[in-house]
Amino acid sequence: VETSRPTTLRDQTYVAEGVIHHCVPNVTASVARTASHALTHASLPCLKAVGSKGLSHVVQTHSTLARGINLYQGKIAHPRIATALGREIEIELPSGVEQ
Repeated sequence: VETSRPTTLRDQTYVAEGVIHHCVPNVTASVARTASHALTHASLPCLKAVGSKGLSHVVQTHSTLARGINLYQGKIAHPRIATALGREIEIELPSGVEQ
């Protein structure tokens, strides 16, 4: 991280302290259509489930989605967020969902 600096698509890599760095910001912009399809394919099933069954049901039945929730019902639900803020977890996600 100390030797990182942004690079470009034209000049993508550089060597610093014997380490090859690749720090192109927003790489997905170079493959926008593919990135959009991948994001849609990954997120649409969860969004459909939230729309038809509600967020509370999805949090209880989709551990992958639940692990990505930082705040739930206005309360801190993720341990890393709590740690970063110097606070405690304020709400435990439903049982069976591992952080």
